[in-house]
Amino acid sequence: VLGDAFYPTYFFVAAMTEKGVNLVMEQQGSRRRSTDFRCGHRLGERDHVIQWDKPARKPDWMSEEDYQTAPPSITVRECRTAGRVLVTTLCDPSIRKSERGELYQR
Repeated sequence: VLGDAFYPTYFFVAAMTEKGVNLVMEQQGSRRRSTDFRCGHRLGERDHVIQWDKPARKPDWMSEEDYQTAPPSITVRECRTAGRVLVTTLCDPSIRKSERGELYQR
Protein backbone atom coordinates (compact mmCIF):
# COMPACT_ATOMS: atom_id res chain seq x y z
CA VAL A 1 0.00 0.00 0.00
CA LEU A 2 1.22 3.48 -0.85
CA GLY A 3 0.03 6.25 1.44
CA ASP A 4 0.62 9.90 2.11
CA ALA A 5 1.71 11.52 5.36
CA PHE A 6 -1.66 10.96 7.06
CA TYR A 7 -1.22 7.19 7.26
CA PRO A 8 2.00 6.17 9.04
CA THR A 9 0.60 6.17 12.56
CA TYR A 10 1.64 3.46 14.99
CA PHE A 11 -1.79 1.81 15.10
CA PHE A 12 -2.38 1.92 11.32
CA VAL A 13 1.04 0.40 10.59
CA ALA A 14 0.51 -2.24 13.30
CA ALA A 15 -2.92 -3.19 11.93
CA MET A 16 -1.68 -3.48 8.35
CA THR A 17 1.38 -5.47 9.41
CA GLU A 18 -0.86 -7.89 11.30
CA LYS A 19 -2.83 -8.43 8.06
CA GLY A 20 0.37 -9.06 6.08
CA VAL A 21 0.13 -5.78 4.14
CA ASN A 22 3.37 -3.96 3.29
CA LEU A 23 3.37 -0.17 3.32
CA VAL A 24 5.38 2.70 1.83
CA MET A 25 4.32 6.12 3.12
CA GLU A 26 5.70 9.58 3.67
CA GLN A 27 6.36 10.22 7.32
CA GLN A 28 4.02 12.50 9.25
CA GLY A 29 5.38 16.00 9.72
CA SER A 30 5.26 15.80 13.51
CA ARG A 31 7.39 12.62 13.54
CA ARG A 32 9.86 13.89 10.92
CA ARG A 33 11.37 16.31 13.42
CA SER A 34 12.05 13.44 15.83
CA THR A 35 13.67 11.05 13.35
CA ASP A 36 17.19 10.26 14.50
CA PHE A 37 19.00 8.27 11.85
CA ARG A 38 21.76 7.49 14.35
CA CYS A 39 19.36 5.11 16.14
CA GLY A 40 18.33 1.61 15.17
CA HIS A 41 20.12 -0.60 12.66
CA ARG A 42 21.80 1.71 10.16
CA LEU A 43 21.62 0.60 6.54
CA GLY A 44 23.25 3.67 5.04
CA GLU A 45 23.15 7.43 5.15
CA ARG A 46 19.73 8.53 6.46
CA ASP A 47 18.44 4.97 6.18
CA HIS A 48 17.74 2.69 9.13
CA VAL A 49 15.49 -0.02 10.55
CA ILE A 50 13.99 1.03 13.84
CA GLN A 51 11.48 -0.15 16.40
CA TRP A 52 8.48 2.02 17.16
CA ASP A 53 7.07 1.45 20.65
CA LYS A 54 3.34 1.52 21.28
CA PRO A 55 2.25 4.94 22.55
CA ALA A 56 1.87 5.03 26.33
CA ARG A 57 -1.55 6.69 26.04
CA LYS A 58 -4.52 5.15 24.30
CA PRO A 59 -5.97 7.43 21.61
CA ASP A 60 -9.47 8.74 22.42
CA TRP A 61 -10.95 7.09 19.31
CA MET A 62 -9.65 3.60 20.21
CA SER A 63 -11.34 1.06 22.45
CA GLU A 64 -9.43 -0.18 25.49
CA GLU A 65 -9.58 -3.73 24.11
CA ASP A 66 -8.03 -2.72 20.77
CA TYR A 67 -5.33 -0.75 22.57
CA GLN A 68 -4.47 -3.70 24.81
CA THR A 69 -4.26 -6.15 21.88
CA ALA A 70 -2.00 -3.88 19.80
CA PRO A 71 1.59 -5.15 19.72
CA PRO A 72 4.06 -3.55 22.15
CA SER A 73 6.30 -2.52 19.22
CA ILE A 74 6.59 -2.65 15.44
CA THR A 75 9.61 -2.64 13.16
CA VAL A 76 9.80 -0.17 10.28
CA ARG A 77 12.39 1.23 7.92
CA GLU A 78 12.79 4.99 7.69
CA CYS A 79 14.83 6.52 4.89
CA ARG A 80 15.31 10.00 3.52
CA THR A 81 15.13 10.10 -0.24
CA ALA A 82 13.96 12.64 -2.81
CA GLY A 83 13.49 15.24 -0.06
CA ARG A 84 11.10 13.06 1.95
CA VAL A 85 11.36 10.73 4.90
CA LEU A 86 9.62 7.51 3.92
CA VAL A 87 8.33 4.89 6.32
CA THR A 88 8.00 1.32 5.11
CA THR A 89 7.47 -2.17 6.39
CA LEU A 90 9.75 -3.42 3.59
CA CYS A 91 12.87 -3.71 5.74
CA ASP A 92 14.96 -5.84 3.34
CA PRO A 93 18.33 -4.02 3.03
CA SER A 94 18.78 -5.30 -0.54
CA ILE A 95 16.02 -2.89 -1.66
CA ARG A 96 17.76 0.47 -2.11
CA LYS A 97 16.19 3.56 -0.61
CA SER A 98 16.16 5.17 -4.06
CA GLU A 99 13.86 2.37 -5.24
CA ARG A 100 11.44 3.22 -2.43
CA GLY A 101 11.60 6.88 -3.44
CA GLU A 102 10.86 6.01 -7.07
CA LEU A 103 7.93 3.83 -6.02
CA TYR A 104 6.52 6.59 -3.85
CA GLN A 105 6.94 9.19 -6.63
CA ARG A 106 5.02 6.98 -9.08
